Amino acid sequence: MLSEQKVREDALRWFGTCNTKDMNAITSLWNELVAPNVVYHNPDVGVLGREGFLELLRGFLNESPDLHYKAPDDLIMQGDKIAVRHSYSRTDPASGKRQTCLDMYICYFSGDKITEVWEVAGPWQDEA
Repeated sequence: MLSEQKVREDALRWFGTCNTKDMNAITSLWNELVAPNVVYHNPDVGVLGREGFLELLRGFLNESPDLHYKAPDDLIMQGDKIAVRHSYSRTDPASGKRQTCLDMYICYFSGDKITEVWEVAGPWQDEA
């Protein structure tokens, strides 16, 4: 049975691990949290599998080496799915300005493993 407390702890571990930029640690945690046949949906990149998502994330982290994930603003759980709203920030490589992006995940679970992820990210916005 999926517990809200464990889901919250895993979300915090995920964002914290992403902030380390250590792809070995990120890959290990990703493989712990998701099913081998996980399907990742994002309108900007299409549909990816387990390894495709990691390659996408690796490129994202390389593009923005000071990328910083913030703790979830909202985490709502209903049955076998969760919705997570959060943001991340970076320095824009072109302008040198600090920017923030708002992001939303909806994850479906089977048992304690994520089987499907839907992500929609907003545009980068310059911070005041």
